[in-house]
Amino acid sequence: MVSQSETDADGISAAPSEYRLHDRQTHRRNINEKRIPMLEITTHSPAGTEAFAAEIGRRVRPGTVIACFGGMGAGKTAFTRGLCAGLGLPDLVSSPTFALVNEYHAAGCPSVYHFDMYRVTSPDALETTGFWDYPTDGSVFVIEWAENIPEALAELSCPILRVTLTGSGDQPRTIKIEGDECLADSRS
Repeated sequence: MVSQSETDADGISAAPSEYRLHDRQTHRRNINEKRIPMLEITTHSPAGTEAFAAEIGRRVRPGTVIACFGGMGAGKTAFTRGLCAGLGLPDLVSSPTFALVNEYHAAGCPSVYHFDMYRVTSPDALETTGFWDYPTDGSVFVIEWAENIPEALAELSCPILRVTLTGSGDQPRTIKIEGDECLADSRS
């Protein structure tokens, strides 16, 4: 259990070593050992989830796919909203549940293609969404319900950052980031 003293104003709790991103020496060791670097934190509000995701957005490299896993109401769209803010995108982010994809663009920022794969249950269904027609070069893909398209994720040739969110309703959210070697040490 995290005490109140370990929770910041945005509702994020993590020990300092958990909140910082891995250093290069850790990356080299983990790559050599065939392990994926991981970061795990707990947030206590949608604002906390967005604040943490904004930090990820400031560090994500264009050409990265962010595969979001988690149940209904786990905070995938809140995470995407914060990520886009961190990338500098001024758009209002909403769930693309019925549109299947929302696009966010701004001068000087990588484009974000925000997919919702909740209703995609087969490779044929994925094909009809136009997923393969979107450019990964210079952009960032965010895929909600990525667990529904494991074959497609395996086919992608770009870096994948796995984001698993657990919790719903008023519960705290645990956010686990795997593959944080996709993140820059700092954005210029």
